[in-house]
Amino acid sequence: MQDKKRKILILGDAEKSPYHPLKRVLPGIRKALEPLGDVEASTEYLALDEEALQIYDFIVSYLDCFDRLEGFDERLSRYVRSGGKILALHNGIITLPGSELEGVYGGNFITHPPYCMLDYYLDGKKAFSLEEEPYMVDSADTENEVFLQFAYEGRYYDAGWYRDSGAGRTCYLALGHDERTTDTKEFQQLLRRCVKEFW
Repeated sequence: MQDKKRKILILGDAEKSPYHPLKRVLPGIRKALEPLGDVEASTEYLALDEEALQIYDFIVSYLDCFDRLEGFDERLSRYVRSGGKILALHNGIITLPGSELEGVYGGNFITHPPYCMLDYYLDGKKAFSLEEEPYMVDSADTENEVFLQFAYEGRYYDAGWYRDSGAGRTCYLALGHDERTTDTKEFQQLLRRCVKEFW
């Protein structure tokens, strides 16, 4: 009997997005994930209740309007703690300080210097170089299983980790500012690898 095809949901913002509209990165994310299952995308996520979220095996969060979630962040937290799986992509890590979702993700955005060429290190070895925003996050939690870092001005910064939370699991991936990243082979291979780690 053939295995049930997995359902993947990509969440983001449309015209109201202040910095990262989903439509710019969606083609590259779809191309990376469609070999892994049925991929859907939504910018109308506020209408999704907990029951609606539960039908998805995996969620990619590219949410940009973190301060206008109207309780949706709490629904995402409960989704994970009850066994769900979420990857917070680039700006998707941004949550309200002290929120339950910040604890689920194991970090939060601090700042980023200007867009520039960065060297990325996967499991301690240089893997590729891309122009990106050097997203700097608070990731001091020792429960984070860091697998990706980037080098910037002589220091290394966490750019990817896995984390268990309740019965579920999350992943953070710093790359993904716009289509200049998400359309690359390097990004798509990395995103696919991250999601496959959950299966």
